[in-house]
Amino acid sequence: MKRKIKILIDIIMFIIFVYLMSYRAGGGLFLHGVCGCILFALFIIHHLLNIRWYAGLGKGKYNWTRKSFAVIDFILLGIMILMAISSVMMSGSVFAFSPFIATQFARDLHVSSTAWGFIFMGLHLGLHTNSSFKKLVRIIKEKNKKYLLYLYRFLFFIFLVLGIFYFIKSQLWKSMFMIPKEFYNFNLAIFYIEYSIITFAICQIFYLFSNFMNKK
Repeated sequence: MKRKIKILIDIIMFIIFVYLMSYRAGGGLFLHGVCGCILFALFIIHHLLNIRWYAGLGKGKYNWTRKSFAVIDFILLGIMILMAISSVMMSGSVFAFSPFIATQFARDLHVSSTAWGFIFMGLHLGLHTNSSFKKLVRIIKEKNKKYLLYLYRFLFFIFLVLGIFYFIKSQLWKSMFMIPKEFYNFNLAIFYIEYSIITFAICQIFYLFSNFMNKK
């Protein structure tokens, strides 16, 4: 039951996170701020539910997978804290009761930390989907039908290329390094599709890198 609750919270967090990145099509900055508060509340609950993971950090041996979990999760934690700090700095333009005056630096920091947060959330998801990729490949190979393996590799390649293409098209990399983005026509449905494919591609890249490291 606890595992199902954690998975549900993770899914809700990811949906809210992607929605917040598309707030231009939402109900304005106030709704953006409210959803942001909900996201950080869920983030705290997520860590409370995984408190045993922190308690066990000093125990046992560390293989490559366990090291990846620790590094990615701690970096993501740091990014989320930075997002929270920049959100407080930006709160003057969201909530009337906030004593803070939003600055351009605060906005750039918030956008940058959000972009990095999205990438590391994708990597965090990749940690959990890595075994699913391996299981799928194993099932396909057990069926001993080459056309299924070729079809899998073809689809894998197509989604990987699309993910990289949409990553470049979305100018997400510019947000990561505080580089001004060019304005383009925005469509909410297309945004969600593209960012879903980018997320899937991040999971694919982690899977490929994981295979390389395990063989090495």
